[in-house]
Amino acid sequence: MTAILTIARRELASMFRLPVGWVVVALFLVLTASVVAALDPAGRLRRACGGSSRSRRGC
Repeated sequence: MTAILTIARRELASMFRLPVGWVVVALFLVLTASVVAALDPAGRLRRACGGSSRSRRGC
């Protein structure tokens, strides 16, 4: 198990040393946000989490 974690740690570290890794993460976040916005166009998620963007209560 430790060998797998060591390899995973090395792979992740090498990915984020290059700008390509950061671009991949940014694209993932943009695509994920787009899917969430497309699936909830009426803002039901926002209302369920407190009703406004100024609300301090978390979801």
